[in-house]
Order: sequence, then structure tokens, then C-alpha cells
Amino acid sequence: MKKMFKTVMTLLLVTSAGTLTGCGTVKGLEKNASVVLVNGDRVVSSYTINIFSNALIGGIDESAVPEGQEFLGWSTKSDWTFGVDSVEELYPAESLIRYNDVKDQIVDNVFKLTAAFGEKQVAPAGYLVIGWYAKTATSGLDDKIIANFTVALNNYVKAQGATEAEIATIAVRPYDGAVADMGTAVNKDGDVDLLIGVGNNIDTTGGVQVIEKIGDIPMGAKSRYIARLSEKEIAVAVYQWLQTPEAQESLK
Repeated sequence: MKKMFKTVMTLLLVTSAGTLTGCGTVKGLEKNASVVLVNGDRVVSSYTINIFSNALIGGIDESAVPEGQEFLGWSTKSDWTFGVDSVEELYPAESLIRYNDVKDQIVDNVFKLTAAFGEKQVAPAGYLVIGWYAKTATSGLDDKIIANFTVALNNYVKAQGATEAEIATIAVRPYDGAVADMGTAVNKDGDVDLLIGVGNNIDTTGGVQVIEKIGDIPMGAKSRYIARLSEKEIAVAVYQWLQTPEAQESLK
């Protein structure tokens, strides 16, 4: 009798264990889904996600971007339209896709995202960019002097016919470090029209392509060079103005 009871209990325990094992793995708990990035009819990338694994999505190759447009992100809408749909709906490159966040949008185990493009935004060119050597001990220039100079500069270009919109784009940009460092930074920016407070070696040691330069320009307690880097009409005019007593007074 005891032996039979023991056998029955063993069978019950085995059955219960099997039942618990089946219940312990919640159906769908580790179910995988695919995040698929498409551009037109081409699959760009595919990732696997579940409740334990996320996907960090990438961008798109520049060669796949239509001419005159730029890649904006990935959309759940295959017909996302620039100017109609919101860019806030897009997943930009490097977005983290979590299973629980998108599970309601998964169809047939696939969360599909389509490349979205928009008209390429070209930033308007600055009306004038002036770089100044922010190594005060060398150039004689500091923030206070530059603030006064900027006021005088704005008044001058306004008198030359510059609009308020054009004046608003004027940049008077500091560059510090050694001459070679300054030159590297100026060349990298690629938009500087004039330099003030530099030395005669701005085009040699500095490596900056200079159209013309002139020294003996008083600024702060120093005598330094100015250099013109662009052919803009306003750059030529301001370069000449910088050689006048009026302009030099603003640099004291």
C-alpha cells in the first residue's frame, strides 16, 4: 500500500513538474520580431528584437539619397511625405527600437520602417565672417575690444547698404592657439572672409590662403596684420575700411 502511494505521488509530482514547466515559459515571452529598414523596394538593414534585446538602427548610404534631398529618418508610414507629415514621427539614425514600444505595430513578426527624405536645407551663406586672433597677449585683442569693433563694423556695413537680415548673419569669430592651430581651424571652417590681429606668418606658418595682407594696424596695445581671404565685395570694402582711423579707433 505504501509502495503504491509512493508511486502515485511520484507520478503526480512528475505531472505537476511538467505542467509548471509548460506554464513557466510564458507563451511569446521570448518571441522574436524583425525590424526591417527599407528604401523603396530594397531592404537596407534588418535587426532582431524581443523583450530582452533592442535594436540600434543605422542610417542610409549617401549614394541612396535622391538628388537635392537629404535623409531625415525612418518612418512607419511607407508614404511619409516631407512638408505634410511631421518629422517628429520619424526614427532618426541611431534610434533605439524596443520591443515593448513597438509590439502593437508589428505585423507578421515584422516592424517595418521606410526611409524618409526631404528637400536638402542649404544654410544661407553668411554676409561676412571675420576671424580674430583670440590670443590676447599676442594680438592685443580681447572680448571687450571686439564688442566695440562689432558695433562699428555693423554701422559701417549698414552705411554701405547692408540690410538688417545681412547684418544679422555677420560673424566675428575668435580663433586661439598657436598660429598653425589657428590656420588649421580657419581652413577647416572654410568661410572666413577676413582675419584681424594676425601676424605676417598667417599664410606661411598658418597655412591660410591669403589674397592680401597688411601690417602696422594698431589694435589693443599692439600693431598687427589684417588679411583678406575672399573676393566678396563687402570683404574688399571692410578690408579697406580697416585701414582707416575710424576703424582702427574701434580696435583700441
